[in-house]
Amino acid sequence: MGFLTIDGGSLIVLDGQHRHNALEKVNKDEVEGEFMAEVPNDEVTIIVINHESMIKTRRIFSKVNGYAKSTSKNENILTSEDDAHSIVARKLLQPDAPLDNNLVNFKNNTLSVRSTQLTTLSVVYETIKLILSHKNKHLDIHLRPSDEELEEYYDICERYWRVLMENLQPFKAASEEPSTIPEMRADSSANSLLFKPAAQIAFFKGLIIRTERGLDFEEAVERANQIDWSMTSPIWTDIIIRQNGTIDLKSDARDRAADLTAYLIAEDKMTAEEIDRLTEIYRTVRGNSEEELPEFFMEKE
Repeated sequence: MGFLTIDGGSLIVLDGQHRHNALEKVNKDEVEGEFMAEVPNDEVTIIVINHESMIKTRRIFSKVNGYAKSTSKNENILTSEDDAHSIVARKLLQPDAPLDNNLVNFKNNTLSVRSTQLTTLSVVYETIKLILSHKNKHLDIHLRPSDEELEEYYDICERYWRVLMENLQPFKAASEEPSTIPEMRADSSANSLLFKPAAQIAFFKGLIIRTERGLDFEEAVERANQIDWSMTSPIWTDIIIRQNGTIDLKSDARDRAADLTAYLIAEDKMTAEEIDRLTEIYRTVRGNSEEELPEFFMEKE
């Protein structure tokens, strides 16, 4: 037992901000209540931690909140110091990285019609999982890799995202002039699907599928520029667009859209069996046993 004296520095509430705010308001006479006069005499238990590094502080916050009332997915990505996908996601938003952090929504998993942000932090995280899995980097989200491994993972993901931001024309235009994003996100826009988070994950998964089947990622992105990405295009109805014109957020819808994207990018790289399987899925979900797959967009050699 003893006394703790803190001289200088700052006291930051790492956890329990709501309780701290309530006590502060009572002590400043900003609220009224029957037991208001007794609150200053209450005994409050706290744990004081010396701030040594951002890694340690983030890890403590993540562990405390991860096992109590769960934090949101975005909060976990922002604070985790063990999950390599989260660490790489944050690095992709730093200066000189492919994604300007002003283009990424940190708070929500959806984007409003008028938002000038390109994507969400959750989408960036999911693309990193897809990339690293494609590269056979199957990671334990509870075990922080070495700094050398983290640098390797970042370099891999950085190359993919840089190609995407430089070679996919709608994304390049968005990064150069973010004020045009709401117009490009409009349902009737020729590229509206590319600006919807759920569809972005499906699109990226489609690119990875093609890359796994032998197509260079740069060429896959170049080919993607020729696809009709409008939400009003009939090719996406019942695939990832519901009959009422809204995005289908279910995982099987994203999988269907990814498979169709892979086909539209590189039907010439698919086997007859793969095309037959996709045709059967396409006909089943659209309720037409005679319907053929959409036209392949690339000119064949």
